[in-house]
Amino acid sequence: MPKKPSVLLQCLLVSSLCILLCWTYAQLSFKQAVTQTLQQQLPVKLQSALYYSANDGPIMQLIQHNVDADLQVLPTSSFLPLLAQCHLNVLSLISHDDHHAWFNQINIKWLLGNKQVNTLFAFHCDTNWIASILYPLGFVTLLILLWRFLPRPLSAKGLQIRQQLQQYMAFYPAHQLARQLNTGSDTQLELFEHLMPRYQQKQDIDALLLWLAQPQVETLNPEQLAWFMLASRQYQLPKEHALEVALTPATLCFGQEQGQLIIHGLTLTLFKTPYFYYLWYANLRCQSEGWHLNPPVNRSDTAGAAELIELMQSSGGHNKAINDLLAYGLRAKILDQNRNKLKAELISLLGENLAQDYLFDTERDLKSGRYRYRLRLPPHAITLPSAYKNTSENQVN
Repeated sequence: MPKKPSVLLQCLLVSSLCILLCWTYAQLSFKQAVTQTLQQQLPVKLQSALYYSANDGPIMQLIQHNVDADLQVLPTSSFLPLLAQCHLNVLSLISHDDHHAWFNQINIKWLLGNKQVNTLFAFHCDTNWIASILYPLGFVTLLILLWRFLPRPLSAKGLQIRQQLQQYMAFYPAHQLARQLNTGSDTQLELFEHLMPRYQQKQDIDALLLWLAQPQVETLNPEQLAWFMLASRQYQLPKEHALEVALTPATLCFGQEQGQLIIHGLTLTLFKTPYFYYLWYANLRCQSEGWHLNPPVNRSDTAGAAELIELMQSSGGHNKAINDLLAYGLRAKILDQNRNKLKAELISLLGENLAQDYLFDTERDLKSGRYRYRLRLPPHAITLPSAYKNTSENQVN
């Protein structure tokens, strides 16, 4: 990507453009003023001087010489002294052709007798370079300073926040607070808009602004902001606790109490049976690659059933789920049902987007044609309950 020009280079470019525009404006202003003056005075003088000698060559030359001498040096009257002085000379004293006047030319139309004639002048102005550079440069510098130091107008979001603040305070303090927020990031504005209804006193709102100014709040990325909103809005956690949840990495911790999970620092509770299946899959994920192939439709997984039965019996699982495993083993249908229940519960608790990291990866086993599943989280992000961890290690040994 090409680099953007520096501020200094931008200032120089804008200043150069201003110098060119001001110089052009000064030239055009001079041309307009002189044209108006000549149009008023020149025809009367030339008519009286040439009335009887329009075809007398020497007299014509003398009149042209006198006109050139009178207009040799002309003062400028622009409010910006960009031109030092200007010079006019006659290109054509009397012409019956309708001349097109270029930028540095002046064409005066007048009547000689009953015929329209033209007098064409050329002009040249000396530039006052010091003023031509300093005036535009000073103007650009003033604009930059104003842009840099004058307060920005409130954005649409800032106006909305001011309107909300006016429910609790007068216009001026509401405007001052809205201005403070107007310079904040989108994250800070969104958090303020979310948290503001909890505070009604100005001192509490001032404290909220100080909290929002913390670097860890200002730099929350979109995913962290989503975790904050979930903890604050759905679970009504205080902002400090919600911030801890937002800053916690993606982790899954199984609590010591039955059904309890700590996901991304947020404590949740699952129904018993899906919880045990989730724990069983988490244990598999912590061992080697963590994949579990669904058993065939006509045959159950006896080893997996034994592990789940022991886990449920030792931790107070539902008798119906235990008896079903004892009677039929671990079937593909039961695994699918409990994975779907887990998915529905986690989406209900976390929302569809935030739940994705805590669901399952799926791939087809090429040899058997059946699907296999594992938790999406890496093993290092999973913490098993100590009692179950010890049992699993004993089974492996």
